[in-house]
Amino acid sequence: MKTKLFDISSEVEAALINDIKARDNDQRLCCMIWSKALSKQGVDIRNANIYTFLSLYSDDKMPLADSITRARRKVQELKPMLRGENYAKRQAHQENVIEQLELIEKSL
Repeated sequence: MKTKLFDISSEVEAALINDIKARDNDQRLCCMIWSKALSKQGVDIRNANIYTFLSLYSDDKMPLADSITRARRKVQELKPMLRGENYAKRQAHQENVIEQLELIEKSL
């Protein structure tokens, strides 16, 4: 069964292929995906106001930022050539975060 995450993964992959900066910038990636989603719904993004976006977002007619970034992580896991320059930095930082979380666990 297809899911919303499955549906946006191909759009995320295309965005990562077409815009190298989006590989390291989730805000940019989300804006690209949202822009495309708005256009598909007939919204002229150059003249739309924020209310239009917020209405569609709150009515579950726009992909969630979490879903977009989750799709990015999966695409980059499966296709390493679409990883950004900051990938290694994020991996190194991950170890530090894990250590911090373990300290929190021990203190509880």
